[in-house]
Amino acid sequence: MSVNVSMDKVVIEFEAVPFSCYARRSIKLESMRLARRVVYNKLKLYCHQLNVRLGEEVYMHVFYKNFAETEGNRHTLRIETNPEYFTRLRGLLEPIVLD
Repeated sequence: MSVNVSMDKVVIEFEAVPFSCYARRSIKLESMRLARRVVYNKLKLYCHQLNVRLGEEVYMHVFYKNFAETEGNRHTLRIETNPEYFTRLRGLLEPIVLD
């Protein structure tokens, strides 16, 4: 018997992130034409989504503010990508972590 395991998505979550941090980063990525922003009205799990693309296959999805988080101005920031793309996206991820 042989067992193969593959991981196709890595998820990183940051808690208590101010909206200004998310907004600043999303505006910069949109101005560089690397991202497209989506705002949801309770149809999905998160209120804000940023879809980042570097080329044909390299992607990163950034989600901000889970709908269950109703109070305050600091919310969850969730980043999803394929582990293979993590090193290529590192330059985009580091400013989010350092803010």
